Amino acid sequence: MQAGSPERHSALFPARRRGGRRARRPGRAQDLYARQRIYKAGDPGGRAYVVVSGAVRVTTVDEDGQEVVVDQPTSGEFCGFASMFEDTPHQTNAFALEETVCVEVDRHDIAVLIERKPHAGMDLLAMLARQFHAAQQLVCLRAMRDPNIVIEQHTTLGERLPMPSRASAAPGGSSVPSAWS
Repeated sequence: MQAGSPERHSALFPARRRGGRRARRPGRAQDLYARQRIYKAGDPGGRAYVVVSGAVRVTTVDEDGQEVVVDQPTSGEFCGFASMFEDTPHQTNAFALEETVCVEVDRHDIAVLIERKPHAGMDLLAMLARQFHAAQQLVCLRAMRDPNIVIEQHTTLGERLPMPSRASAAPGGSSVPSAWS
């Protein structure tokens, strides 16, 4: 097994079958350059990606139009699994942060892995649980945003200036309150 091969870096690749024959490698390796897109929101979700080397950033855009980092998987971690398992379009965007090698896998590849190595299922569940907890923490952080900052980001200077009183807006009106006139 070569030092840079996917089998060496991830529990998702069984090295050999019984009898010494090489197991079928799942998916295909993709060499990605920095900032290269792996998938975008809305793309079909039939495949997931295991990071063999490098790093990936997974993002989404919130209702305020801000990009939110959902995850940053590195060697041995993955992205796109929820959409692959549910067979739904991706809800996030993923791109390489640096030169990265990913292996594309599908549901069949995961089924074969779990059939051959049942304990790998526990490893997958542990990684999915980590992602689930990270998503919960992100929701808590986003819910605690200062509403004044959010309002300030979405209003113009004219909208933030105080409105003149009705008395001064009326023809011949005075800007002095009526109790003083």
